[in-house]
Amino acid sequence: MPLAVIAHSEHGEVLVTAALAVAAARLGTLLLTRYGSKRVPSQAGILAAVALLFLGLSPEEGPLSILLWLLFGLAWPVLEQGLRQRWSVVPYGLGWLVLAMAVAGPLALGPGTWLIGAGCLFLVWLLGQGGVSDGGFAPKAGDRPAEIAPHANWLPLAYSVSYLCWAWLAPALLLNAGLPVAMVGLAFAAAWLFRGLVASIASGWGNRAFPMSLAAAVLSIPTIVAMAWASESWQLVALMVLQGGLAGLVSLNEAIVPPQSGKSMPPAQLVGEVTGPLLGAVLLVIGGPTAVFLGAALFSLPVAGLIWRRRSIMV
Repeated sequence: MPLAVIAHSEHGEVLVTAALAVAAARLGTLLLTRYGSKRVPSQAGILAAVALLFLGLSPEEGPLSILLWLLFGLAWPVLEQGLRQRWSVVPYGLGWLVLAMAVAGPLALGPGTWLIGAGCLFLVWLLGQGGVSDGGFAPKAGDRPAEIAPHANWLPLAYSVSYLCWAWLAPALLLNAGLPVAMVGLAFAAAWLFRGLVASIASGWGNRAFPMSLAAAVLSIPTIVAMAWASESWQLVALMVLQGGLAGLVSLNEAIVPPQSGKSMPPAQLVGEVTGPLLGAVLLVIGGPTAVFLGAALFSLPVAGLIWRRRSIMV
């Protein structure tokens, strides 16, 4: 999403637009989790496709794209939940996530939003073939994230903010460092692949993973700060991959739902996913890219502190 905005927008503050687009798209999932939706999955799928169609027709209009990404963000989670009602297991997985990121670069260069919009219409057709009820979606008890201790809500929030405060800016920095647009998605794919592999390996350690998770949260601070001064594309990619592995270890905590798991995130973590890019946009305006990474690193401090307070890992 930020790559598509950066590659095509020609009006307004492009980088700020990229951050706001990410926040707008994630707002829909937060609202759905809190309030549910009366919109039916088939209608939501059509709305998502329409939003992507107009994004493809006027990609250079940055400010307008924020509204269209918001519309997509409000519609997509309803369609997604409709698919979950039709099939008990939606084919999530690290492999699909990495593949999607790998093709993000080429899609950003071309009419990628139209192709994804066509995919949304195909999913609407699948729902119709499956005879899914045309009623609206309201989260059931089993769909809502499990309640956790009040103080633990701060951990998933800080975890999301510390990542999404800077991640939306990474495509612009990679392009500025000379990495081709088609390769930017591969950089993210490598980071998420390492993130998933580290988390998968460490998931069998149980409570023994606590020291590694705490150390990963602490090491995230200098790693994120180092991104602010990375001048070569390979340096930034290497730091992104390293940070991916560290984030994989941190996500072993029971209060955090890894994004690649496909499970419902706790509301606090969703708040962080919206707040992170918004905070990043503010820091960019105030102090430039360096301020963005310093702010993200600052949020790694409470992550480490909260992990130490819990002193347990349950996966």
